[in-house]
Amino acid sequence: MKRILLIIFAVPLLLQGCQTSKPPRALSDARSPLAYCQGFLSLVDDAVIRAATTDTGVFRIEGYPYLRASRFLAGMRETEISNPAIAQCWLEGMHHLDLEAREKEILTLDNDQFQQLANQSRHLVDRDEFIQRVRACSNRLFAHGLDQPGLASKVRNAIDIPDVYRSWRRIVGLYPLVALPVAYVSANVFDEFRDWHALPPDKLATVGTPVVYHPSGGIDNDRLEPAALYRSAPRDALGLPEMTPKEKDRIARTLAPVIIQDTAGGYDRIGKVQWRNGAVVIRPNVPVGYFYYSYGRFNRHPSLQINYVFWYSHRDGDNAPWIERGRLDGLTIRVSLDPNGQPVMLDIMNNCGCYHFFVPKHARIRTIKNPWLGLNPLVPTWLPDQFPRRRVALRVNSGWHQVQHIGVESTSGDTIRYELRPYRELEMLPDDNGQHRSMFTPDGIARGSGRIEPYIFFSMGIPAIGSMRQRGHHAIKLVGNAHFDHPGLFDDTFEYR
Repeated sequence: MKRILLIIFAVPLLLQGCQTSKPPRALSDARSPLAYCQGFLSLVDDAVIRAATTDTGVFRIEGYPYLRASRFLAGMRETEISNPAIAQCWLEGMHHLDLEAREKEILTLDNDQFQQLANQSRHLVDRDEFIQRVRACSNRLFAHGLDQPGLASKVRNAIDIPDVYRSWRRIVGLYPLVALPVAYVSANVFDEFRDWHALPPDKLATVGTPVVYHPSGGIDNDRLEPAALYRSAPRDALGLPEMTPKEKDRIARTLAPVIIQDTAGGYDRIGKVQWRNGAVVIRPNVPVGYFYYSYGRFNRHPSLQINYVFWYSHRDGDNAPWIERGRLDGLTIRVSLDPNGQPVMLDIMNNCGCYHFFVPKHARIRTIKNPWLGLNPLVPTWLPDQFPRRRVALRVNSGWHQVQHIGVESTSGDTIRYELRPYRELEMLPDDNGQHRSMFTPDGIARGSGRIEPYIFFSMGIPAIGSMRQRGHHAIKLVGNAHFDHPGLFDDTFEYR
């Protein structure tokens, strides 16, 4: 097996900055409910920023404290939101993101921080009641905003989604020169992936014992036909299905993958994420897969996506390149549906954004687009025709945790059942003191997952490269520029039949 070598000189760069913090301020009496709510939300935002509990899985919009954006919503064109029904649905989606984010931010304030905020805002109440007051103010400001002419266009102009890549790093690190050897090594690794997927699974080398992780709920996929449920759901103005949370969860559980994990050590056991003694750890005796929904585009049509995220305690062992070894590792498997509810794409990455590749439905793809600069997309295999009638099964190697083969489940052999849990739990985990903390920093980095790679791949422009990351923060190319949650990722990569 080829190994990534140290081919790039380290570019040590230490930057120091100073930041002055504003002293806490009390909420003054306001002359109107709108003015009060603006001041109240501003006070909450100040407290959240000071406490470093900002939820950066979605993005604030300057001047609109009742809205937050995702890359999918930010990607809506001006011509689309000129339609009043689409504009309102679009704004309602961003308002919903704001309400969800604010709840997590308040729950992850520690007790002292929350009490100080409650005192400043003159609300000596518990968190649940405080969250309801925040929701009421966000709702009031949103309702007022909807009455203002041209709101959608103004919001569209105000959205500024941060790029994970940092241009100044690429400039300082002489990116055009360094990108060439990085591209060469990456191309060799891509060849290795293609070789794996070309082999029958029984020909793949193993270093341990294969352990099969199957989602709870039975091998018969709960006898649910996802496409039938999807097609019967009404569509909103954006073209997205309007399903109940229970219906969406049924689809997520039906499409959840089987993981066949080559297990040579404790670092190969899938587990539950928790805080222990002030550190994020993986509890392997409780296997869990975390899932969340997102939206992209497939052939210009909105696509519902179900993301499954698995965690390991370490990347370690002989398979793993030494520069990538360290605490915490994981896999994300995303299933994307077409407008008829049929799975048309799997794409997979490690939770650092590394080693991203596509597994499309072969019958739907005419050609793979090759970029003018950079590496060709990695498409090592095709989506099995039996999926979703049978669950998709992923063979994962030991230590490095790369998917080497994609097939469908087998009904034979012993399995370990994993539980599906909402991803949002990772953003508000209970800690040792009974309070809640996100496993991610406000920069979207999993705490305690640092690697040596930033000293080697500084020039690629990705801060904390190699670290595990929160949704919304995955850069998936070393050479070039691409984000996992970019809504046009598939359309930029493929031409369809």
